Amino acid sequence: MTQTTSPSTGAAEHDDPLRDALQAFEKTLATPVVEGEMAEWGRALQQAWDEAARCIRASVDVAHRKQMKEIAEADPEMFKRIEQIDTGDREIRRLLDNLASDIPHVIRNLPIAERDPAALVNEELESLVNDGLAFVSRVRKQEVVVQTWLLEAFNRERGDGD
Repeated sequence: MTQTTSPSTGAAEHDDPLRDALQAFEKTLATPVVEGEMAEWGRALQQAWDEAARCIRASVDVAHRKQMKEIAEADPEMFKRIEQIDTGDREIRRLLDNLASDIPHVIRNLPIAERDPAALVNEELESLVNDGLAFVSRVRKQEVVVQTWLLEAFNRERGDGD
């Protein structure tokens, strides 16, 4: 017997702003840092990060909590999947906190990188860009995981067949 109720559209409220914020953050990270424009790039990065972080926190702290509750109510046998989502969200929060401290640190040091292209700051900048891009991918993956298990909770066969 297939359940006919459907998952809440609460996730849809976050999909577009989250997607847009991740795209803007990713684009800023991927934009080459041009000498003479590092301060401008830093401001753009901070602005994109602030919006992305806000949307990510709303997703993992509000939307995912609601969706995990819906999964549990629709299909209590999916407890392991709820744990998987929760573990993924905790990891995203940890990475979010790391980037939240790394971004201002690198931005503060951009004037050094501007004056000395061989400065250690350039390695930190490259590391930040790589970590940020990997983080965007991780957040997107988590969104797919949550949506997959939410839909599965409402649409899977329960073995009550004919």
